[in-house]
Amino acid sequence: IEDCDILIATTANDEANLVSCHLAKNLFNVPNVIARLRNAEYQANTSDFNLDLFSIDSVISPSQLVTDFIKNIIEHPGAFQAFEFADGKLQVIGATVLKDGPLAGRKLSEFKKHMPNVSVNVIAIYRNRKIVPAEGSTIIQEGDDVFFLATEENMRFMSELGKNQSRVENIMIAGGGNVGIILAEKLSEKNDVIIFDNSKKIGGAWSWEKYNGVNIPDKTNV
Repeated sequence: IEDCDILIATTANDEANLVSCHLAKNLFNVPNVIARLRNAEYQANTSDFNLDLFSIDSVISPSQLVTDFIKNIIEHPGAFQAFEFADGKLQVIGATVLKDGPLAGRKLSEFKKHMPNVSVNVIAIYRNRKIVPAEGSTIIQEGDDVFFLATEENMRFMSELGKNQSRVENIMIAGGGNVGIILAEKLSEKNDVIIFDNSKKIGGAWSWEKYNGVNIPDKTNV
């Protein structure tokens, strides 16, 4: 292990992954250690658990990946895929072209004319599950799946692409497990959120006081 450049701990046991990374970093001087953690409490900002004590460089969290994906879709009405890079400063959004949308029937080169003050790059176009060259002469058709690359500020143009999509305000989450709780915490910053689950089992060992703004029903609703 002394010769390793990186250790990746991906066992089914979170605690084993934490300890493995800690030992590799502190006893064997492995430069980079990565741990897979399923229990979201180990990563919550409001948790009393200090992840820094285990000397972990990066964390792989399946539940975090799922919640980030859902959150990004909700925050971009009209998009079917949404990804963030560089702490959200750069975004990739996938949207289906609507019949009455601003891109339908237009050349890609006309995109800048329609929205001259928006800096957005079209990085891919899919039509009938086949890639179409993203060139200026390409005519965008209804039903095309178009992927855009832009900063968070410039992604405001998505509201024009999804004119038939209203802004999401009230959200109901069925299930209060790791994914449900983390998602509620993130979405409650901008939305009214209700979680429906068995009130005795919801969230496992989590404490609801950690999640300000999340509306939790008092009674069992499922």
